[in-house]
Amino acid sequence: ACVWGNGTVRRAWPSVFARTSEMAASTTDPNHRRYWWFHCTLLAWNHTYGHAYPKALFWWRVEPDVLVAEWASFIRLADTSHSDVLLPNFVTAKQHPTYPHWQRNKHLLAGVPRREWACL
Repeated sequence: ACVWGNGTVRRAWPSVFARTSEMAASTTDPNHRRYWWFHCTLLAWNHTYGHAYPKALFWWRVEPDVLVAEWASFIRLADTSHSDVLLPNFVTAKQHPTYPHWQRNKHLLAGVPRREWACL
């Protein structure tokens, strides 16, 4: 059993588990059924192992389903780079003003000037 998997999310954050289960049940798309749980995995990993990395400031999770078309080139780039973080895609509101995430997260972005909106 994965110690930072579904059981950890269910035990540590029962309300998050309940809500993600509701959202998963609301769609028939297999990727969307897993979508919210995938976003919890980083939180669950940090909950389980984060104490071993007290100086870590950020945790990043790669979404293979988003990168699958360019996965090989991303691995090659990562292998030759000495960077701590590689950004496969950077979307700004200026470049893509109709990107759905802007409207969905308007309440979070209310205090941020639109010219600074960006999504990795």
